[in-house]
Amino acid sequence: MTKRALILEDTPQVVQALISGLHKLEQKLDIDIEVDVLSTQRATQLRNDSLNSVSYHLVLLDYFAPDGNFHVLDFESIGIGKVITISSIEEKNKLALKRGANCSVAKNNPITDNKVGEIMGKAEYILCTNVK
Repeated sequence: MTKRALILEDTPQVVQALISGLHKLEQKLDIDIEVDVLSTQRATQLRNDSLNSVSYHLVLLDYFAPDGNFHVLDFESIGIGKVITISSIEEKNKLALKRGANCSVAKNNPITDNKVGEIMGKAEYILCTNVK
């Protein structure tokens, strides 16, 4: 079984930690996870035009991008229950939760193994329960 994940994050170290966490989750759940990464708002805005053609099972959503913010993403069209916000700014996580994001994790920089584990625990729930 293949699942698709979208990471919206501008910090390379965090991206690598999340990809590593998803790889471990693949092994644990015995599934394949295809990962797309967008690191700029411009790429995110372009992606908004094609979101309906890609079915994501999980979205890991940071707030900041070098040229704006990732919250411009129309994540409601993906499925709000599939979104985990991972901003270090708690107010931004709260705003995404008000829009319907599944849950949030207050990210620390540099991201710690404990935070990645917390994010992956929430990701496992989303991937295993077919959240809409």
